[in-house]
Amino acid sequence: MLIQAHQLEALGQSHYVEFEARTAKWLGEEFPDDCHLLGPNAVRERIRYALQNGFRYEFYTEADAARYVYLCFLLGRNFDLAPEYDWLRGILSGAGQEPSARLDAAYNELASRLEREEGQMAL
Repeated sequence: MLIQAHQLEALGQSHYVEFEARTAKWLGEEFPDDCHLLGPNAVRERIRYALQNGFRYEFYTEADAARYVYLCFLLGRNFDLAPEYDWLRGILSGAGQEPSARLDAAYNELASRLEREEGQMAL
């Protein structure tokens, strides 16, 4: 199902609320300390904020939207504006690729960079 910014109201609040609740639960499992400190209202607010940002990259499907929200929790609310993540913003903005493919590439590159950093720290 597509979740486009201009269609949120048309889809009805119940569907969106269900998506938000599932995403909040998932984030609570993935980031328990952060979500506990934020509290449920702030977690939901961050989800909404991330979704709005994700629309800039055309992340409209529930799966793409949830993956982008995850990145926002992992790297920070406005990670895509931070200079240290210029490379990631470039991948997410990549012209000519489907949104899901851009997210796949972003996750793969992030994982590779984290692995390299861990390898360098072990030396």
